[in-house]
Amino acid sequence: MLVSKQRCIHEFGSIALFAAVIRWIISLHPYSGQGKPPLHGDFEAQRHWMEITYNLPAAEWYHNTSNNDLNYWGLDYPPLTAYHSWICGFIASLINPSWVALPESRGIETESHKLFMRTTAIVADILIYFPAIFALVYQRRTVHGGFPYILRICAEACVALLAPPQILIDHGHFQYNCISLGLTAWAIFAINRRQDVVAAVLFSLALNYKQMCLYLAFPFFFYLLGKCWQLPLGNGLRKLAAIGSAVIVTFIVCWLPFLTSLNDAGQVLHRLFPFARGIFEDKVANIWCALNILIKLRSWNISTLATASSIITLALCSISCCDLFRKPNEQKFKYCLLNCGLLFFLFSFQVHEKGILLAALPATLLLSDDGLACTWFIAAATFSMFPLLLKDGLAIPCFATVILFMAFSYAFILWKFKEPEDRDRDETEAIQYDLFTALMVLSLSGFAGLSLACEFAPVYPRLPDLWPLLLSVYACGHFILFAIYFHLRQFSAEPLKVGRKLAKKE
Repeated sequence: MLVSKQRCIHEFGSIALFAAVIRWIISLHPYSGQGKPPLHGDFEAQRHWMEITYNLPAAEWYHNTSNNDLNYWGLDYPPLTAYHSWICGFIASLINPSWVALPESRGIETESHKLFMRTTAIVADILIYFPAIFALVYQRRTVHGGFPYILRICAEACVALLAPPQILIDHGHFQYNCISLGLTAWAIFAINRRQDVVAAVLFSLALNYKQMCLYLAFPFFFYLLGKCWQLPLGNGLRKLAAIGSAVIVTFIVCWLPFLTSLNDAGQVLHRLFPFARGIFEDKVANIWCALNILIKLRSWNISTLATASSIITLALCSISCCDLFRKPNEQKFKYCLLNCGLLFFLFSFQVHEKGILLAALPATLLLSDDGLACTWFIAAATFSMFPLLLKDGLAIPCFATVILFMAFSYAFILWKFKEPEDRDRDETEAIQYDLFTALMVLSLSGFAGLSLACEFAPVYPRLPDLWPLLLSVYACGHFILFAIYFHLRQFSAEPLKVGRKLAKKE
C-alpha cells in the first residue's frame, strides 16, 4: 500500500507540473482589459482590490470614499476575496511598492507586475485546486476494478486538470476562480468521506470567497438535510444543529470586521448583489439573452425580472433537489450540483459568461462516470465564453485548450471503454456510443464554425452583434438539452459500489 501511495504521489507531481506548464503558457497571452484604458478589465480589478485592501482600513473597503471610488472597480466580492487581496497586496508591497501605490498605480501594465499577478493565480491553483482534484480522484481508487488503478486515476486527474473553462478564465482572462472552485471541490471530498460538518465549513468558505457559488448551495443544503432526515429524530436534529452552527460560525468569522454596524454589513450585501445591472450584461448563453431577441426584456422593470427569474430558477432546481433529498447519495449529489449550476446559469438574474464555471466543475468530477456527455458539455461551456475570450485576445488559446482537452479526454474514454467490466457491452450500447460520438462531433463543429465567424465573418452595421448572439443562442440550446439529459442521469443514479479488493492489493 505504501508503494502504491508513493507512486501515486510521484505521478500526481508529474501531472501537476504538466498542468501548471499549460497554465503558464496560457498566461503569456493577453489578459482582460490589456491596453484598454480607462477601466482596463478584470486584471486591473484584481490588482486594484489589492491596493484598496492593503492601503485602507477594512471599514472603507466596500464604501465609496475619497480614497475608494466604487465606480472604478469597487470591491464587489465577499470578505474572503478581500482578505486574499490583502495578502497579495502585502506581498506586492514587499517586492515593489509601486504595484499597490494608491492611486498612482492605476492601470499599471509593466512586465514585472504582470509576472507577479500571473504567478499569484498559478500558485493559488496549485495550492488549492490541484490538491482537491487529486484527492477526489484518489478517493475513487477502489471503484476501478480490472484496470490498473494507478494509471486510471492518473489519467482521470490529468483530464480533469486540463478542462479549459477554468484555465482560460483564471490564467487568460484573469481571475482567481481556482480558490472558490477548489474549496467547493474540497467540500465535495468531505461529503464523500461522510464528514458533513467539515463539508459545510468548506463550502461556506467558498461562498465567502465568491457569491456565485450560491449556484451550488441548494445541492449541499438538500443533501445534508436529506442525510439528517434519514437518521432517528434525536440524532438527525443533533447533526443538523452541528452543521447549522458550523455554517453560522464560519460566516461570523469571515464577516467579523463588517459586523460592527448594520450599515457596514448592509453595504457589503449591497455590493455583492448589484441588481441595478439588469437581468444580463453581455451576450451570455442563457434563456434571458435568447428571449431578448423576441421580447425586449431589458426594458422591463428590474424588480419584476428579478422576482420572475428567481421563482423560475428555484422552481426548476427543486426538481433535482427533491430527488436528492429523498435519496441522498454521492452520485446523485454530483449530478444535482451540475443540474443546479446549469439551471442557475440558464435562468437566474444577472448571469455572467463565467457563471458556467460552476456547472463545469461537477461535470469535470463526473468525467469518469459519464465521459462523453461531460466532455461534450465542458467543450460547449468553453465555446459559450468565446465572445468574451475573443475580446481578451484569447481566441487561439481557446481552440488550443479545447483540442488538447478533447484529445486527452477521448483517449481516456476509449481506454476506459476497453476495461474488462465494459467488454460485455451489447451491440445496442455500442451503437448508442457511436451515435453519441457522431452527435458530439457535429455539435462541436457548429461551435467551432460560429466561433470562427465571430472573429472573421463580416460585421453588419445593422446587426453588429449577430455572430456572438448566434453563438450564445446555439450554446443556450445545448445547455437546455444537457439539463434534461443530466436530470435523467441523476434520477437513475445509484451509489457507487466501492469494493475493497484493490485496497487490499495495495
